[in-house]
Amino acid sequence: NDFSLVLTKHLDARQYAQALEDHVRQLAKEPGEKVVCLGMHTFVAGTPARVLALSEAFGRLKSCPEVRFATAAQVHDAVRKAR
Repeated sequence: NDFSLVLTKHLDARQYAQALEDHVRQLAKEPGEKVVCLGMHTFVAGTPARVLALSEAFGRLKSCPEVRFATAAQVHDAVRKAR
């Protein structure tokens, strides 16, 4: 959650983006599929510097074969198909 990382732990834009990237990469190494929901507030994560850092981090994550980006509807459909 951007609130705890930015407003409480005082991470700057690059540190915040790196923390999210590290989180996703670590989970991707572990067995089994996972869903990561990133809680972001426009007045915290939506500042220009943070948007740039997040865009760069998401670009790097998109190149990871273990990571997939999906909409809520796509996650819902995948869970229904798995049942």
